[in-house]
Amino acid sequence: MQNVCEVSPKGEILNTQSLAELRKVIEINKEEYTALNEFGIIEKDGRIFVNKAKVDKFDENGEISFDREKILELLKENKKAKRKKMIYAVKKDFSYDIFDDTKQAVDFFGAKRANIAMCLSGNSKTALGRVFVYANDVETYDAGNNPYFDYEKFIQVLKDRNCEKQFLNA
Repeated sequence: MQNVCEVSPKGEILNTQSLAELRKVIEINKEEYTALNEFGIIEKDGRIFVNKAKVDKFDENGEISFDREKILELLKENKKAKRKKMIYAVKKDFSYDIFDDTKQAVDFFGAKRANIAMCLSGNSKTALGRVFVYANDVETYDAGNNPYFDYEKFIQVLKDRNCEKQFLNA
């Protein structure tokens, strides 16, 4: 039986149970099951679960213990992975809206998905008077591992798309 640890956001182990027991407590869909096996971590109902096999360490006597650093690394990587789909819609005054994914942005603006997708891919410079960029392309993490919008990274995206002057002078 595969063991799953429930951990706090700080990486402290709250409890351990088998995957079968966990599935009785919370409903895990196919994507979450795959993520737990492949990436070693899922977030469900505000709780964090880690595949024990991904965070075990063995001491010189062969004793198994939890590697807190591995748990914290998985938490960090999971945050970054979740933000890969997130989108910033940046206006000329550098104010922005942030969306969980393209669909949410399309629904919000009532726009065509293709317009935003073209902007995200860099094939179009702007859409709806905004520059659409993926969060991972314009975010930096502070000392507490919290993401924030990095204007310098955003300017670099504008330069890469050859629309820096067009955007800044509009």
